[in-house]
Amino acid sequence: MTPIGSGRLYALGAALFYGLVTTCSRLAYDGGSDPQTVIWLRFVIAGAGIALALAVTRGRWRIPLELWPRTLLLALCWLAVSAGHLGAVYYIPVSLAALLFYTFPLQILVLDALLNGRRLWAPPFAAAFAGLALALGPDLG
Repeated sequence: MTPIGSGRLYALGAALFYGLVTTCSRLAYDGGSDPQTVIWLRFVIAGAGIALALAVTRGRWRIPLELWPRTLLLALCWLAVSAGHLGAVYYIPVSLAALLFYTFPLQILVLDALLNGRRLWAPPFAAAFAGLALALGPDLG
């Protein structure tokens, strides 16, 4: 398989499993779990998935020393996002958590326009709202 084909396959797999996180979390909570357990279980499953992918592709775990500060910062940010998102599903409906979580494309568009002095362009906003509608499963009735 070509590198592009492999990349697309990995992206598809990541999107599939990432999309399942919120709903599976709700099912775990309904079964009696708590946010801390779900977050740690997600960490363990993700770690096992990465280890499996590295074993299959014969990749390496090594991160260059100069990239460790950025890697740790990214890991801490990702932990905060995961804890907030999965914790929210414990207290509010999945659809509301998805709506709040998937507003990040809109936030990025606005920040990009403000920080880089760019004009806001309507098509990205329309695409972002369409994505939110798809995430929530709109009822056209």
